[in-house]
Amino acid sequence: MKAPLIIIVMLISLSCFAQVPFVKIIEYKVQIKDLEASDFEWYRNNIEASARIPWLQALIDNVLKGKIKAYDPSNFDSKVPYTVEEITSILYPQDTVVLYDVITGTEEEQVVESDFDFSAVSHIKFREQWTWEDKKGLTKTVVAIAPCLDKYNWEGLLMGHMPLFWIKF
Repeated sequence: MKAPLIIIVMLISLSCFAQVPFVKIIEYKVQIKDLEASDFEWYRNNIEASARIPWLQALIDNVLKGKIKAYDPSNFDSKVPYTVEEITSILYPQDTVVLYDVITGTEEEQVVESDFDFSAVSHIKFREQWTWEDKKGLTKTVVAIAPCLDKYNWEGLLMGHMPLFWIKF
């Protein structure tokens, strides 16, 4: 008598669970540049440079012009977007080098600005809201994207993919 009752309770609870909607925030990276793709499968994990680089240039140009707001990748909940100056310092970091003149024996400091290498963006990080409803099934809504750069250590080994900033939708 107890066994059929337990089975009935389990079936009722499972059928109720299937109708309960859920909402989850999911983050994952998608590779958009694959240097190891063969000639026959160049399209796998790859957006061809002729399409990828102009898209990234337009995206970053719109961020620098203030048309698209960019946010700190380490604090997604931030309501304060980066300023144009902050974005510029991320994309075009400056460093000071010391130049030595061998003829005069003098040293001179010079500020050097790095160029941004659009081809170094290898991944796009997605933040999505996944919603399950019994009648609709799974729906995914993109909440934000973050272009990611490959980061290497001093030996040239890949350490990971650094998000530049979040663009929220």
